Amino acid sequence: MFKITIRIFPKNRRASFSSREVHIDMEKPTVLDLFKHCSDLSIDDYIISRGITFIKPNDSLINGETLNIMPK
Repeated sequence: MFKITIRIFPKNRRASFSSREVHIDMEKPTVLDLFKHCSDLSIDDYIISRGITFIKPNDSLINGETLNIMPK
């Protein structure tokens, strides 16, 4: 099971965010799988970064990592 922490930045400001821990029960989940698991978030509305590096929908996730999810 993969444990990912996501930081979701609101659309109207970038200074504050909410955090959520997501558990995905898959062998090699991708960013798309993360968005399927978080049904309240749409991959069409957000960009995803690992630190300061933007990642794509088909990129694999790393167990225990923290991702930033920011509005487009």
